[in-house]
Amino acid sequence: MADKNPLFARVGDIDGAGDDEISIGFYKTARRHDVLEKRPQFFRFDGRELRQMWMGSRLSRPFDDYELCDIDGDGIAELVALERLKEGGHITVVYRWQGFGFAYISGT
Repeated sequence: MADKNPLFARVGDIDGAGDDEISIGFYKTARRHDVLEKRPQFFRFDGRELRQMWMGSRLSRPFDDYELCDIDGDGIAELVALERLKEGGHITVVYRWQGFGFAYISGT
């Protein structure tokens, strides 16, 4: 994966199935967005190799970082991102896995 410029990895059970998924943040372009940006991608590990789960091209906004953590105590990790605002500054945004992607929960 070195050619995709991996920046960091995060681990958490985002779908509630009892197994942790692996998220890798990359600095790369996307198929329909040829600007270098940080991009989140998620994988399942089947015991031998990583299998693609969600190859996100971005979140709601460009982000600086994100964590996977269970913020509401239900045993399922939410994605908590520090996103950049167009007018400057940052916002913390929470997303929940919704079958095939992440749904916005809240932002402050």
